[in-house]
Amino acid sequence: MTSFTETFEKCGICGTFTKHMVMLSTNSFGSPDLDLRPPGMKRHTMDEWLQECPKCGYVSVFIGEIKEGVREIVEGEEYSALHTGPLSGTLANRFLKASLISECLGNRKGAGTYALYAAWAADDVGDRATARTARLKAAEHYMGVASRLEKRDPTSTRAITLKTQTVDILRRSGRWEEAEQLADSLSEQQIDAKIKAVINFQKSLLRQRNDSPHRVNDIINIDERNKINSQ
Repeated sequence: MTSFTETFEKCGICGTFTKHMVMLSTNSFGSPDLDLRPPGMKRHTMDEWLQECPKCGYVSVFIGEIKEGVREIVEGEEYSALHTGPLSGTLANRFLKASLISECLGNRKGAGTYALYAAWAADDVGDRATARTARLKAAEHYMGVASRLEKRDPTSTRAITLKTQTVDILRRSGRWEEAEQLADSLSEQQIDAKIKAVINFQKSLLRQRNDSPHRVNDIINIDERNKINSQ
């Protein structure tokens, strides 16, 4: 069950008071997508993941809070162009603005994650162009983070997880060759059985040039069918 409460927030940038719904609890029973989009009720709560000021366009988990340097970002040309551009008012744009803030603050993991959220929001309204652009932005940030992690520890499990997620992001974007190269490089690393199963499944989808969404359970179901057929 998902529950919400209603709050009034004063924008930390322009001081405008607005009403927002704050999610108190939810669940995510079921199988996530291969790019880790959650299942269940949580999947349908994206509109409450960020607050947005209707006047200045500032977005944050709580718009009453601002970090050092955020005001300059929100009042800058790039952010203003996003706020007033063709995607103005859309959920995807809300996440893209959050991605830009994270990027400008040096948080590439956050920038990639918000860009991926933007892709999910664009998927839900059939905006394939925005979804593809947002995914490519997410892939760029995730690979940057993975590269940094691997410089510290070549066997970083966090880097492997990010790169595995990026294979799906690239596949969903139709970047077949890049996704195949990344999947092949992961296959050459010491990865656990679950990650290996995901990569092998991704490789089969890439050979088919399949850019459709798939869930982790799809891999389990295939394994079960293969076991039955081999008996």
